Amino acid sequence: MIVLTDLLRNPIDEGAKKSTFNIIKQLRLLTKCYVVSVNSDSFFDVVDTYCSTNKTFLSANLIHILKKLPYKAILYIPESSFTTATLIRVGILKYLSGKRIFVLAFQPRRFKPYVVSVLRFFKPECVLVQSSVYAGYLTSNSFDNHMIPMGVDLDKFKPVDSDHKLLLRRKYGITEAAKVALHVGHIRPERNLDWLIKIKDIFSKIEVIVVGSTYSTGDQKLQQDLRNKGIIVIREYIPDIHEIYQLSDYYVFPVRNDQAAIGTPLSVLEAMACNLAVFSTKFGSLPDILREDEGVNFVENAAELIGTMAAMGLRPGQFDNRSKIAEFSWLDIAIKIVECV
Repeated sequence: MIVLTDLLRNPIDEGAKKSTFNIIKQLRLLTKCYVVSVNSDSFFDVVDTYCSTNKTFLSANLIHILKKLPYKAILYIPESSFTTATLIRVGILKYLSGKRIFVLAFQPRRFKPYVVSVLRFFKPECVLVQSSVYAGYLTSNSFDNHMIPMGVDLDKFKPVDSDHKLLLRRKYGITEAAKVALHVGHIRPERNLDWLIKIKDIFSKIEVIVVGSTYSTGDQKLQQDLRNKGIIVIREYIPDIHEIYQLSDYYVFPVRNDQAAIGTPLSVLEAMACNLAVFSTKFGSLPDILREDEGVNFVENAAELIGTMAAMGLRPGQFDNRSKIAEFSWLDIAIKIVECV
């Protein structure tokens, strides 16, 4: 297959970019594929060709590259997910390259009714989606789709013993005896990060850490509000981000807006791979792939979050959350994509 994407840019520290990079790495091990990176200023060993093009993909150079390759299918991984603009690009790729087009959509996008009617001939072969809810929406609009959640690097994200955890806390200047609650991702108001402030207000002995991605500068006022409440905010790129998970006890994912994160929040899987206790909303694919128990707690609002954490008695416990996501290695995800494409 051909993999075509505009998402490969350094640093690889955000859900869609991490997913794209890891999927491509595994696809190259599994099958013959050719990777085309468009409009990127970063270079990677996993990429075969770089190409500059306009927003519509009406580019003689790009179409020439795609037509000459001996593959029948293109896996298109757009930064914008499955939007109207993506659908137009799919049509252009489909009719000018003569290939079958598959789209990997990281976030749910919805169309105005006339768009589906006007662009019905531009439909891809299949849209690979993250959640059953979005799959249902696409099915109702006559788009063939297949649900494939995203994955986690199980070699990198893994539990550590108490001695190693202590060493990591010393390395990063985190209170050694405290319980630590973590959130990783964009620092934006629509991600409900005020829930973390409530944790700090109620449980003063819990250290709360927020690691913001470099994908955007984030909301400066929100960052300052978090810091004013005693929350540790990290804004720089951390190559060894797994260590921040490993020094923590709880992982909190308060996001409800389906446009504020990719459909499978990688940070939740990464936390589970490190055996952290998880407190999360029923976001995206999470209720499809996870069963709620004492190690995985679904909450609807800040009050439920506080109540559930209080019921745990501030003791993280020993949860085998890692075994629950063992089937979501990047290799497993790549195999599912190959089977579909």
